[in-house]
Order: sequence, then structure tokens, then C-alpha cells
Amino acid sequence: MREITSSIRNSCNCSHSRYNIVNMKAKKLILAEMVLIIGSVFIFRSMWILLDRMPLMNKDSVLWLFLLIGLAISVWALCCMAGQKK
Repeated sequence: MREITSSIRNSCNCSHSRYNIVNMKAKKLILAEMVLIIGSVFIFRSMWILLDRMPLMNKDSVLWLFLLIGLAISVWALCCMAGQKK
């Protein structure tokens, strides 16, 4: 009887420790994603200000060109992401 009880306790401890490991991995992943978002905001803001300081970037033709390039890149990325779900 004691052997059965100890084996049940051991199996319970293993499942709890697995849950804790998975839970810690999920928390670490969420933290990394939040840090990535904050870092991306700093990069975006810095690039925006640097590009505003360049006289070339204030021309309408260049703005339209970069808008089209940005749209093409975004459409490609969305198509790739949609293709991953299939």
C-alpha cells in the first residue's frame, strides 16, 4: 500500500513540476514579447525622426515611393502569414 501511495505522490509531483516549467516558459515568452514591442517602438520613433531630418524624405515623390514599397512589403508578409495557417 505504501508503494502505491508513494508512486501516486511521485506522479503528482512530476505533473506539477511540468506545469510549473510550462508556466515559467509561457511567462518568459510573454515578457520577451512585451520587451520586443517596447524596443520596436523606440526603433520606429528613432527612424521616423531621423528620416524627417533628411531633406530628400520631404519630397512628395519619395513619400509616394516609400508608401508603395511599404504596402508591397506588408501585403507580402500578410500573404506569407495567411499561407502558414493552411
